[in-house]
Amino acid sequence: MKEFIVILFLLILSNYFSNFIIHAVKIYPYGPDKGDEVLDKGDDRSSREIKSSVPFPFFDKIYRTLFVNTNGIISFSKPVIQYTPQPFPLKKSSLSVIAPYWTDIDTNLNHGKVLARQTTEKKELEDFTKDIKDSFPTYKNFKAFWALIATWDKVTFYGGNETSPTNTFQASLVTNGRHSFVIFNYPQLLWTTGTASAGNSLGLGGRPAMAGFNAGDGKKYFALPGSRTEKILDISKSSNVKTPGNWIFKVDDNKIINGGCNTKGTLVLQPAQGSMLGGNVIKITGPCFNKPKVKTSKRADQSDNNKMQDEGDKSNQIKCMMGNEVVDAKLDEETDTVSCITTSFPGAGQIPIFLSIDNGQTFPFYGIYNSISPENIKPAINRRNMLNWTHTPEGPYIMQWEPLSLPDVENVDIDLMGYKEEKGKFVPKFYPIAHDVPNNGYFYIDPWRVEYRAHDIKVGALRVTPKREREDDIEIRNTPALWSDLHILGWFLRGEKSQAEFEKEALSLCLQAIEVDKGRAWEMLDLPTCPCIAWQANRDLLSFERDPICTISNFYNPLQPDKMGCPAKGNDTWSCYRSIFPSSNGAGQQCCYKSNGELMLNQRGETGAGTIKLAHPKGTIEISPYDPRRSQEQQTKSINSGKKAFYIPIVSNLMIDEFPAMACCHWTKSSMCKEFLNRRPSDDCHGYEPPRIGS
Repeated sequence: MKEFIVILFLLILSNYFSNFIIHAVKIYPYGPDKGDEVLDKGDDRSSREIKSSVPFPFFDKIYRTLFVNTNGIISFSKPVIQYTPQPFPLKKSSLSVIAPYWTDIDTNLNHGKVLARQTTEKKELEDFTKDIKDSFPTYKNFKAFWALIATWDKVTFYGGNETSPTNTFQASLVTNGRHSFVIFNYPQLLWTTGTASAGNSLGLGGRPAMAGFNAGDGKKYFALPGSRTEKILDISKSSNVKTPGNWIFKVDDNKIINGGCNTKGTLVLQPAQGSMLGGNVIKITGPCFNKPKVKTSKRADQSDNNKMQDEGDKSNQIKCMMGNEVVDAKLDEETDTVSCITTSFPGAGQIPIFLSIDNGQTFPFYGIYNSISPENIKPAINRRNMLNWTHTPEGPYIMQWEPLSLPDVENVDIDLMGYKEEKGKFVPKFYPIAHDVPNNGYFYIDPWRVEYRAHDIKVGALRVTPKREREDDIEIRNTPALWSDLHILGWFLRGEKSQAEFEKEALSLCLQAIEVDKGRAWEMLDLPTCPCIAWQANRDLLSFERDPICTISNFYNPLQPDKMGCPAKGNDTWSCYRSIFPSSNGAGQQCCYKSNGELMLNQRGETGAGTIKLAHPKGTIEISPYDPRRSQEQQTKSINSGKKAFYIPIVSNLMIDEFPAMACCHWTKSSMCKEFLNRRPSDDCHGYEPPRIGS
């Protein structure tokens, strides 16, 4: 009898102090005075159908209706009355559910309530937005549009009574219609199981509560630590966002992403894509970067102390590995994020990025970065009057950029990265243009002031970086960089030469190019036939796309905005199209048309006609989708495995096709243009079959 009185006293005492415990963990405001709907008292009850005003993405699906169920679970499409929690994934059910604490709850037995409300109230959404941004720093532009707040307030278990232990927990669903997050708050958890699930009189034992997410496909799910064990109570004391009792998850993708940090696994990258030229600053979250240093032992000798202290120091040294290069990372302790600067990549595709928090000893974290061809990215540096740099290199050479793209940088260096051909490969080389100039977004390149140390580079891009400590550290890669487009370096080759001197050198370069061209393979396989008229090319979406070098009438021309047509090809050229995909040996087809839609042919002396391209602008190097079982060398491969062609996106096309055309047909007045074009005849559309309607 005495033992019963003591137990009863302790239970009453625990309920009395529960109000104080609740306030120790953040919980969003709730109650009828906040507009909450209170579910009917009872066992295994559900709310009415709740129709969200904003679609809620969950595991790659979109939902607009949901139910809040008494038994600690939120379900989509239909209510749930199952009281004994089942393990995730639910093998024999198509239920998509969010389970903050799935167990057998009965609100008949005490003063406990289950409440729910939708909200679009500005202040509440601002609170959600802040909490989500704090936990997911890479989603800095996220703004909540809608939220559902469901609260289980001082509820007890089936088989309990008015003196039984109670739980208080909350689930908030937050979205902007595209990205969705779920926040679990656990101010108080004292029991795990109802008596119908084999629990005892204290609500313990049996088959304990389940917490997590189930996609409804029998495969995808996520379970919180301790689910369906007695350790589930510990989620009120632990967290994935550093605040005990608080858990935040991103749930719109095909897998659940933890907020906060973890000790191994997937990185979250922002941005997750950028130019293959490198120099992009990416913010990385995921790992627990603020790992405490290893403490020294009072009993250890001095050498052991020094060793342990060194280990502690190493734990804070963070490295990024991209391809075969390892670079230092910069830690922001306030947001628990690091910044890494991308290196240059050999091609376009998925790049695995690995991260180490122990000075490069291990790389347990990885993420995927999409390397994109410069052709598909708007350049950060604008070359004013582009044709004056390439076709008729007479200047002025004015470059512009947005100074805020390099924040907190007062002075910059300007360099040229040019490609040289060495042993059959195109190797980037750097040449200084200007050192320590103001970051005002404007620079005029004076050819008389530039030190032209090489005349054997043909293609390249301009680079703006923060000022280097040493002017000759030009090869440094681990620095933020702004890039121009990749282009033919007519302006660099001309330098301070007179027009006559430049034409003489251009003729020499043309002859060299033709000689090299004679030694190239010319088996043009799988090239599509040019459409006979422009409107056919415009509609043949499976084989052709508009060539970025120019656009047709009624479309903006980035090369010369005050003119229509295709001035980069010639005054008579109105539009050009190119084959979408490289042939099996990397070649491409270009088809150009007059203003009346007629196909142009260089066999008729029309120098603005389209030509065969030995190297398709998209290149033949691809980075394979990341597979941790494959070596780094295996990640980079050639599409045309076993062939000679191994082309870098846009670079190879400019070097092999466009530069010779420029040297022979634009920079010199000799008859060599005809000879060059004879080697690259235009397709005459013979045998072309338009796609059938509906194909």
